[in-house]
Amino acid sequence: AMNSVSKKTLTHNIGSVNSILYAETSKRIYSASSDNSIIIWDYLTGDKIGSMVGHTSSVFSLAWVNATTIVSGSWDSCIKLWDITTRTCIKTFKPHTDYVISVAVTPDGDHVISGSGDKTIKITNITTGECVHTLSHHSDWVYKVSISPDGRLIGSGGYDEMFFLHEVSPLFPILIHEGYLSSATEENKTFRLYSDGIIRLFDGLSTSIITTITPSTMCS
Repeated sequence: AMNSVSKKTLTHNIGSVNSILYAETSKRIYSASSDNSIIIWDYLTGDKIGSMVGHTSSVFSLAWVNATTIVSGSWDSCIKLWDITTRTCIKTFKPHTDYVISVAVTPDGDHVISGSGDKTIKITNITTGECVHTLSHHSDWVYKVSISPDGRLIGSGGYDEMFFLHEVSPLFPILIHEGYLSSATEENKTFRLYSDGIIRLFDGLSTSIITTITPSTMCS
């Protein structure tokens, strides 16, 4: 069994902490907060060492673009690209008309995938800022987006209690889950869906359920 021990408590953010990224090499933690900022922490000391400011509403999601660049999504409807070396905003995109709730980056680092309160998923070219595709299969807020390591599948979960897998080429939806979805993650073409206290593992290639994990089986 794995033992989890809390070593440090970082308490500088005002309001909720909505997303975090960890930089292994520099031992930095980046936290997105409802105080409109991205706070930078020294993981070893627990000290706040800086911040990146530019959003005008809660920062809700963070993702890596490459070793020196992260992308953020905010309730100000904007997506921002940040240079973590200079701690400055490089670019701002606004493909959505409502909150940007979740962001992910394609494995080649060329595109941002974003889910929004406008019920759409946008695919935005990072270099040009152009929205190259819109997916409109959800009927409520898109709360989570994720992309497979090979870039072939986009997963999306929404407040409409739907989870879709979207084949990138061509783009079409596969409905594989119905019911309230609190989180979705992807690893090695396996999507983990967290819903109603149950974890369901889906095979991203066959779109079939691999297994269902309940609290009782996790603790047994």
